[in-house]
Amino acid sequence: MRSFRDFYENKVRLAIKQLNIVAQVVEKAGFKVDHYLDEQFTDPYVYVHNPNKNTSFEGVRLYRIGDKLAYRVQRENKTHPYGNAYSLDVELMFDDLMEEGKHKPEQIGHKVMEMVAKELRAFFEESAEAEKESNAKEIGAEENGLGAVHVRNPQGGDYSSMTNGLDKL
Repeated sequence: MRSFRDFYENKVRLAIKQLNIVAQVVEKAGFKVDHYLDEQFTDPYVYVHNPNKNTSFEGVRLYRIGDKLAYRVQRENKTHPYGNAYSLDVELMFDDLMEEGKHKPEQIGHKVMEMVAKELRAFFEESAEAEKESNAKEIGAEENGLGAVHVRNPQGGDYSSMTNGLDKL
């Protein structure tokens, strides 16, 4: 009977293998990729840099969660991701193309590679557009005398501006 440790190590090796393949696909599509796939990492991942550098985050983390691949926004390559996780269901893409029957089996792999790259590019473009709209709304609020919406860093930071003279008490 296999131990839990053997089972877990096998899952980690499988995740590393899958992430390495996806990283190669994304690199061929022109993205800059950092690999964090050594077995020293308990949660192996691949960091894909935003090619446009037009967002407040530098890229996304591709990782395996359960039996699926997912990606999340990550400010820098060695920080923790934040926000929503988005599924990158490569198997579903493959199955959909197989069911269509329009492509030869040899072409399906290339189509899936194109779809993965297209999805990541679209995510970066949509994120940049959303941030641009958000910033425009904030500037518009200032011009209308409504005041800007100030967003605090959820990971902490400099709280000295919040004391408002408490040191004079």
